[in-house]
Amino acid sequence: MRLYESAWVLIEGQEQPVQVSRDRNNAAAFNVGDWQYDIDGRPMKTNPDAPRLLKILSLQAAREAGLRQDYNKDITIGI
Repeated sequence: MRLYESAWVLIEGQEQPVQVSRDRNNAAAFNVGDWQYDIDGRPMKTNPDAPRLLKILSLQAAREAGLRQDYNKDITIGI
């Protein structure tokens, strides 16, 4: 799975999708909730206990779920 800025993903153990954002200090890292992953969705070495990413939502699935298409760090879910 390839991560990209503003994608929505499902995380093991969580019911709600979480939005992906690129880390401002490390261009090779993506922030997903409280964890960091590389572009291929693998946990970064700094947080090896991060939960597994189960699925990246398609643009259509995100729209149908009423999720934002653009990234806004102040909004965790919905519009």
